[in-house]
Amino acid sequence: APRFRQHPLVRAFARSHLAEMPDFVAAARARWLQWYCGLAMQVGFCWYDLSQLDQLDPEHANLYEAIQWAFQNQHYPAAIDLIEGVRYYYNVRGIWDERLAINKMRVDAARALGDRANEALGLAFDVEILSKQGRLDDARPLLARLSELAQEPGFSGDVRFEIGHAQALHA
Repeated sequence: APRFRQHPLVRAFARSHLAEMPDFVAAARARWLQWYCGLAMQVGFCWYDLSQLDQLDPEHANLYEAIQWAFQNQHYPAAIDLIEGVRYYYNVRGIWDERLAINKMRVDAARALGDRANEALGLAFDVEILSKQGRLDDARPLLARLSELAQEPGFSGDVRFEIGHAQALHA
C-alpha cells in the first residue's frame, strides 16, 4: 500500500487550487520526480541485500504514478531514469504486467529523444518478459525492431548483452 492516500474530494480540491499556481506545481513536480529518481537509484540492483527492495514496496504505486506522469508530460529523461531505477525491483517482485507497460513508455520516450540505446533496452526487456511468459507471437514484432537496432555500431557492451539475451530467450 502507498505511504499515504488522499480522499478523492481532497485531491479534487487541491487540484482546483493548484491550477492557479503553475510555477509552484512545476517546482513541486520537479522535486517529486527528483525524490523518486533518487530513491529508485539508491535501491537499484541490490543483489546482495534484497531486503533493500522493501523500501520500494510502500512506494510502488507512487513510483508507477511518477513514471506515468513523467512520460505523459514529456519529461522523458526522468521517465527513463525512473524506469531503469525500478527495473530490478519489478523483476524480483514479479510485477511483469506493469513492467511491460513501463518498458513501452521507455521505448516511446527513447524514440522521442532519438535515444536508440534506451529504445533497444526497452524492447529487449519486453522480449525477455514475453518470452519467459511463452508469448512468443507477441514478442516477434518487438524482436524484429530489436534486430534492426542491433545493427547500431555505437552501443555499449551492456546494451549488446541485453539485446543478445532477449534474442536467445526468444529462440
